Amino acid sequence: MNQDLGPLDNAKLLSALFSQDSIKTRRNTDAIEVAPGTLVSARVIEHQPAGPRSFEEAKGEIAAKLKKQKAVALAQKDGAAKLEQLRKGAAVAVKWGPTRNVSRRDSQGLPREFLEPIATADVSKLPAYVGIPVADGGYLLVRITKVTEADLKDKAAENTARASMMLGGAQYDAYLGSLRSRADVEIRPEALEKK
Repeated sequence: MNQDLGPLDNAKLLSALFSQDSIKTRRNTDAIEVAPGTLVSARVIEHQPAGPRSFEEAKGEIAAKLKKQKAVALAQKDGAAKLEQLRKGAAVAVKWGPTRNVSRRDSQGLPREFLEPIATADVSKLPAYVGIPVADGGYLLVRITKVTEADLKDKAAENTARASMMLGGAQYDAYLGSLRSRADVEIRPEALEKK
């Protein structure tokens, strides 16, 4: 339930509240259970039909949206410019966050969409830099200072065990399928449901 709307975040209550009968007669709705043990009845006191807002009503919202779009464009332009300077080896005033050792399995709190550009970055020359546009309008600069190769010897035993389990499961399924094809078996779902 949406905490801001409280009991109004209920489809049945809203449907009853906006019914033609509630709007015209201005009587209480029937009691509707919005949560276990919670009944709500509502009454329409005033109703205004939906319609377009005037420019004066929407002006503040429009101005805020345009400012945000401009700020996003400037942040991404500034981030891309700093990224180019960093790649050229120039000194750039950037405050870096704490160092994290990330991998595809352990993202250290980074969103998944950030890991792909980091993992595919050209690390032939370190430090390497990656720029990632962020959904909320920012621009994330990432400095890669160290690359640690995975220890394949440790993973080999784990991968072998996983492959053995998968192969064993496939062989077992094939064996059961073979037995079922040779036997006259009838499965009755209604008998399985009764206990």
